[in-house]
Amino acid sequence: MENRKPSMAHWQPPSLRSLLKPLLLILAGVVVVVLLWSTVINFFLVAREPESAVDNYLAQLERGSARQVLAPLSITSSDPMVQILPNSVYRNSHDRPVAHEIVSVSEHGTQADVEVDVRTGDDQTHRLTYTVDKLTTSGFLNDTWRLKDLDNQTVEVKLPAAVDTLSVNGQSVRPATGALRAIDDGPARAWQFAGLPGSYDVGFPEDSYLVASTNATGSIDIRDPRSVSMELTFGPSPRMWETVDREIGAVISDCEGGLRLDLEKCPAPSSWAEGAASESENAQPDALPDGVSNVEWELEVRPALVLQPDDADPLQFHAQRYRPAVAKVTYREDGRAKTERVEFGLDVTTRSTGNDITTDVQLRRALTDTERAFDAS
Repeated sequence: MENRKPSMAHWQPPSLRSLLKPLLLILAGVVVVVLLWSTVINFFLVAREPESAVDNYLAQLERGSARQVLAPLSITSSDPMVQILPNSVYRNSHDRPVAHEIVSVSEHGTQADVEVDVRTGDDQTHRLTYTVDKLTTSGFLNDTWRLKDLDNQTVEVKLPAAVDTLSVNGQSVRPATGALRAIDDGPARAWQFAGLPGSYDVGFPEDSYLVASTNATGSIDIRDPRSVSMELTFGPSPRMWETVDREIGAVISDCEGGLRLDLEKCPAPSSWAEGAASESENAQPDALPDGVSNVEWELEVRPALVLQPDDADPLQFHAQRYRPAVAKVTYREDGRAKTERVEFGLDVTTRSTGNDITTDVQLRRALTDTERAFDAS
């Protein structure tokens, strides 16, 4: 007998009706699994007992999770321009909550009072009472308890002018433009950020061109949270002094090392000036006189740098001109070697917002009254 292969001529694919029932069963199974899983997750995440809301809140403070506490508040805040700082700032607060223990719970209707002992980083224990509200929502196991009031308060730092970087609890922070508010018609600004119970130390990073006269410090007391206002003044930091000193040195080096003396930048003997200007001891010549050659310029005396704040702009500083600098100028005139000493002033202006700096250095032949009156002896 011959072997016959199955014929494919009469095979028909399953009908849609026959496939629909198992597909619907699979879909229904997936929906049931998702609902059960979300219910389980909801059961563990939602504050189902009054004390759970307090537990969750204080645990976030103990972990230093300030942003997780404050970010939801910023959505409904009446002042959304108050800045929220990184968690690292709050974690460095030495007296924030570090542990807690629920003492008692008293329910009355849709509210409850939760009494709790809170230990702070300064090894103090405070007994506090938090009020929580019961929120009833539709759905299985969806009822939850929520804190009626948190301990968040606004911290305000008054500044002589807007700066681009500050240090809060040792962490560099860039004040948001919207969180810097004008205090008056001048350059003074008030920077506001959201705070939680703990201490705040505000100054400048170590690499800033500005340094605080004294760091501004304040704290929010968890027993009686209130807004905090501090004031921070500043001056030139060691980095600014070094930078300005370097800029002065660079300008002087150009005069000392140039192949040709630049009379627009480098003070020269008044005897080189022409006409009536030559009669002034502070006259600066416009060009080398005929017959003058082989000019060498060398600094002999330079006053110590003293930076003073500008009267109108707190971010700007000037070098105090209290004594003249002196340069020795040697040259040949009509074949004869000559030496003259030139007194001049260091006119220095520098400005910094903390991160960036601009410096202008001019060597001025004209002296101030203070420089002229200086007696080196």
